[in-house]
Amino acid sequence: MKHIFVINPVSGHGMANKLLPMIEDYFKDRPSDFVIHMTQYPGHATKLAAQYTSQDDVTVYSCGGDGTNHEILNGMNPGVPMAVIPSGSGNDFSRMFGMKDMDAKQWLIQTIEGKVCRCDCGEADGKRFLNCASFGFDADVGSLASDMARNSKIPSKLIYLVAVFKILSKRHAIDATMEFNGQILKEKSLILALMNGRFYGGGFLPTPMADIQDSSLDLCVVKNTSLPNILRLLPKYMKGTHINEPIVSFYKTDAIQISFTNEVNYEVDGEIGQTRALNIRLLKGGIDLRVPKSSTLKELT
Repeated sequence: MKHIFVINPVSGHGMANKLLPMIEDYFKDRPSDFVIHMTQYPGHATKLAAQYTSQDDVTVYSCGGDGTNHEILNGMNPGVPMAVIPSGSGNDFSRMFGMKDMDAKQWLIQTIEGKVCRCDCGEADGKRFLNCASFGFDADVGSLASDMARNSKIPSKLIYLVAVFKILSKRHAIDATMEFNGQILKEKSLILALMNGRFYGGGFLPTPMADIQDSSLDLCVVKNTSLPNILRLLPKYMKGTHINEPIVSFYKTDAIQISFTNEVNYEVDGEIGQTRALNIRLLKGGIDLRVPKSSTLKELT
């Protein structure tokens, strides 16, 4: 098998570039076993990943952040495993692998020597996502955080939190109609987060019950509320201890149609857009992931 590394040189303020000597050192006695591609523009990672098919016997490694993961996922052909070497600002999706206290070199080596797991992913209007789709306040915060990550010297772990407080004063409710599981739910909401993984925003935990191998997407709905209530809820939302809050509801589904009375911002794995309606579905076992051998994810058998 050949290992294809797609490196985003600007992810994590250049963090991904530090992987280059580690990769070259690991394969120094097997130079024909790996290829390195450096992305040069937005969308380039998608084109690079799309070059490879199951007949090539390769694994494509995403060396960047959640946005790089998203690009590569949308270029992956059936039967080609994908790997994630977290090298961005948030690295939220890779938190689902169950790894702790592992540096970049350990993660890299354990992944190369790792195992393949079959995992779910989502699809929003034909575009696949690994981690999340969110609307309104979340997307406004995500957009600002993305800008700050590129142009600010604020530590990556604090960027999303700073963005939250900047957006709070401009917050507005979104009128949403959601059709899923044979029901119609209408809510005036502050947050709508549809999650495959548990984390976003550099560690916020909107859906602590989510599992990327459970054949379902998790929906978190936070009703519109006052600023004092938001400030009280925020620390719980960060830690995933908001599950019993009366203004928060959780659902599991494998497909949902969401429409809005007005155009709203949305975010899909860090990609920002605007919409008045979106169809989202689960792709059960939609991606084979090569993960570190000590990951808690269930191996494909």
